[in-house]
Amino acid sequence: MSLDTISCPICGSSNNKTLFKSKDFRLKTTSEIFNIVKCFDCSFLFLNPRPEIDKIGEAYTSDFNKSDQSFLYKIIEPIFNLAQKSTIRMLKSYKKNGKILDIGCGNGTFMLAMQNSGYDVWGVEFNKDAKKYTDNSLKDRIFYDDIKECNFPPKNFDIITMFHSLEHIYNINDLLVEVRRIIKDDGVLFICVPDADFFEFRLFGPYNYNLEVPRHLYFFTPKSLRELLQRKGFISGRLLNKSIFELILSPASLYHVVWNFFDDKKILINNIVKNITFIPLVIARFFLCIFFIFNRQNIEMVCQRSKTDALRNYL
Repeated sequence: MSLDTISCPICGSSNNKTLFKSKDFRLKTTSEIFNIVKCFDCSFLFLNPRPEIDKIGEAYTSDFNKSDQSFLYKIIEPIFNLAQKSTIRMLKSYKKNGKILDIGCGNGTFMLAMQNSGYDVWGVEFNKDAKKYTDNSLKDRIFYDDIKECNFPPKNFDIITMFHSLEHIYNINDLLVEVRRIIKDDGVLFICVPDADFFEFRLFGPYNYNLEVPRHLYFFTPKSLRELLQRKGFISGRLLNKSIFELILSPASLYHVVWNFFDDKKILINNIVKNITFIPLVIARFFLCIFFIFNRQNIEMVCQRSKTDALRNYL
């Protein structure tokens, strides 16, 4: 896989140091080893070097956006649905209706939920294979292209959302410039990304399940996300409170950490042993989340293009 060395996407500095190295444990699309680096000047964490833009697609399998049908997901699916309803209620507190754009919409699950809540929904998805797993009612409302090629009118959307997509975006600066152009003056931008301050990132480093290199190109903290948004013309946003749902998000992540370690060390373990350790490690992860109760697994941030009376009470 061809790699491209970059400067810091936030401050432009070329001075950085490698924190640790990791690889694609989850999908195993490449055997390449990747550096997670920290900028000396602004402390932002990012992948460097990273796959070239015409090669990044190789890191995604054709079924990447297929709905999870695993037994574990079926158990916790009701909790995810409750979390989604909580997010919709939050967005409705800003905008009871209007036009919404979901960037990195995948198979359109959130779009369908917002449509059922009375919104005029649109989406942008960079993985064309996602179309195979998308409801037919949405296929004419999703653009499978770079957002700049979609030619949206200026100040067109009341709400723009990015659920676990910003960390995947190759040119985040260009993206946010375009987002600022197409969102209304009193529009709401909602971003959800993994938190690099979360205990799993700090304790388990290269084996962290949510690291997911090379698909994740950036690793945000609340501070670095705010700084990026401010540099692109957005007013510093409201950081949403940690949700009770975070206690059960990614329940098997510790299990994957353990087996990522053994995989990296080329230690072969019998599948029966793996299966036996699954439930104990899920339980151990739950208690770790309680111990690190003030950690947040994800950053959820609401910000705006310009101050208005409608949003001032929330900032």
